[in-house]
Amino acid sequence: AALLLLCAASAQASRWTLDADEQGRHLLQAAKSPNCTKINAHCATCRNQRIPGTRRSELVCSSCDSGYRLRRDGISKTCDCAPGLAMDGNGNCNPCTTGKFCPGGDAVANPNNEATDCPVGLSTTFAGAKSQAQCFTQAGYGRMATQGSNGKITLSAVVCGTATYNVGSNTA
Repeated sequence: AALLLLCAASAQASRWTLDADEQGRHLLQAAKSPNCTKINAHCATCRNQRIPGTRRSELVCSSCDSGYRLRRDGISKTCDCAPGLAMDGNGNCNPCTTGKFCPGGDAVANPNNEATDCPVGLSTTFAGAKSQAQCFTQAGYGRMATQGSNGKITLSAVVCGTATYNVGSNTA
């Protein structure tokens, strides 16, 4: 029965290791989890991934801590800030400050996980804003949306005309 157990376990070699105890007996042990923080400080789980065209594999991040998300660039080694959060100088994600929005980290659009200013005349009214759509008018401005040729909507602010006024904090 022990031989059968050992044979069945050897099929799962990556999940088990054979360790010797103090008396020299060999014991079948569950393999230790890799230290995922060696890949990225905020990597929660990781796995070995084969490098195409070689016999080698490398450790890649599979999931990130709460408040972070795995970068979608095909490499999977970076944990970016989730939308509504921006990275500070210590590599930690914190809520986006009032007046700015944080779309989250992205390999191309926001590789440094930075907060983005709202257009002049617009401002967010709370911490943790995730998109430009959460930029509301400031007093004396109106908000205008334009659609680019790529289909993306961009917001801008216009000064209120003569004999008009906007109190702000709205989408008018």
